[in-house]
Amino acid sequence: MPGETARASGRLQGIVTLRVISDLVSPEFDQAMVTFHQLHPEVEIRLDIAPWRDVVLSVKDGSADVGIACDSVTSPELNYRPLMREWQQLYCGRSHPAFAKGVRDPAALAHEVFVLTGEDEPAELTSFRQRYGLGERVGGAAETLHEVKRLIQIGIGVGFLPTVVAADAVAANALWPMLRADILPTYHVYLITQDAKLSAPARTLLDVIEAHLQPEEAAG
Repeated sequence: MPGETARASGRLQGIVTLRVISDLVSPEFDQAMVTFHQLHPEVEIRLDIAPWRDVVLSVKDGSADVGIACDSVTSPELNYRPLMREWQQLYCGRSHPAFAKGVRDPAALAHEVFVLTGEDEPAELTSFRQRYGLGERVGGAAETLHEVKRLIQIGIGVGFLPTVVAADAVAANALWPMLRADILPTYHVYLITQDAKLSAPARTLLDVIEAHLQPEEAAG
């Protein structure tokens, strides 16, 4: 009966499945989710966390309505809308000898023990590491950025994190950025969809998210 009443009144109902990379930091996205829920409280939002390649595949196979991830080789059957741009910085914890010091040449860190992000590492970061011989010595690994940050902070090794993910720990003097800002690997994080297959709730949520983006993000 409640469902019949909602349909009769024209209220939006249904389920929207989002698959998202771990530790996404986007105030615009968060506010859009709040706004959508306030406007359409009878739509259930399911939020799953997965490595970026799995996010892309889930949108392709229809198991997710909207994906949020990077994608180094965009697929022609998918639609990509820039949500934000991330920069990856190399960090060390307080116990590391380089804490509070800068490094001009990344290749000088090729001997360092690294904490890696496994399958969730963006292709642009993988290319950057390989160019300078970084990460050949591995001290730890985790699939979520929160756990990567934890391992770096306690001194298991140095490691890369998106600057927005590490910002609070840097402000608390628990992590130190090791590389110059002008050489950092960077990439877009996209809203990924198959527009032709979007349900009405998913289409509406996408519209709300786009309305909350900054002009340069919405334009790409």
